[in-house]
Amino acid sequence: MQSDGKAAHVFVDDRTYRVLSVRTGGMGRVWCLELVSAPSGDPVYRHRIAVKTFDFVSDEQAVEHELNAWISLKHRCVVPLRKIGRLNYRLAAIMPLLIGSLDDLIEEHGPFNESEVAKVLLDVVDALDYAWSTFKLLHLDLKPSNVLVENSSPLSAKVSDWGISRLSIDRRQMQSPMDEVPNNHKTAYAAGTPLFMAPERFSGNWILSPRADIYSIGMMAVQLSTGLLPFRFGQENPAVEIATGSYFQNALERLRDHSKRFQRLCLHCIHPDASQRPVAFRELAPALKALIKT
Repeated sequence: MQSDGKAAHVFVDDRTYRVLSVRTGGMGRVWCLELVSAPSGDPVYRHRIAVKTFDFVSDEQAVEHELNAWISLKHRCVVPLRKIGRLNYRLAAIMPLLIGSLDDLIEEHGPFNESEVAKVLLDVVDALDYAWSTFKLLHLDLKPSNVLVENSSPLSAKVSDWGISRLSIDRRQMQSPMDEVPNNHKTAYAAGTPLFMAPERFSGNWILSPRADIYSIGMMAVQLSTGLLPFRFGQENPAVEIATGSYFQNALERLRDHSKRFQRLCLHCIHPDASQRPVAFRELAPALKALIKT
């Protein structure tokens, strides 16, 4: 058999699909597939689906544990995980196939205007607030490639790839009034995407709270509006900029042509000191709504 990346067909559970495209990410691959045989009567196995495999992970049990958190999420701004199945006998997350990601849109059309950024991020905030308030679940790998676009006009988005999300603490054990808890271990099999990870997450002793994902929201806002992340690639190691906080000044320079309101929102979210960021996802909603042009 040919290698998966070049195969014309793959099996998802007991059904045969044609491979439309394959994208490699940090922890695996996302397969865009088309059903070869007659349409299945099972709504999970649609004519076209997206399937993620976890090719670079040895602990399938840990992956499945994390995916079970994702499959419980039912919200209009969350990409539904239809089933935990198998692609060519590998553990796989089966999802509906949407039109693309925010990364795709940036590549095709360039940066978004402030109103478009605000619309997309309002959907992201709604999804994260639901996951946190309902399940105490954080995403921990937010980036444009993990936010999928359902419609381009009007623009609407859904948060995908909750594969390294984690339950921060059993809700019955939650004691802190700010819903924060020290984290003394990382997720079972992944840490996230470094350029979108808050500085404290590299310390080994950080606080699990919405502030970690809020930082990622701010980084997404900078990239979506400017086309670039606030790092001086080729001039300085991004790891050094994250550790020293110099990315913060870089972001201010990148955003100098944007409105003061938009600048404040971005900089508030990506502050190097986690205690200076918003505490809750819902705190971002008023600022985002104020940026949306009616």
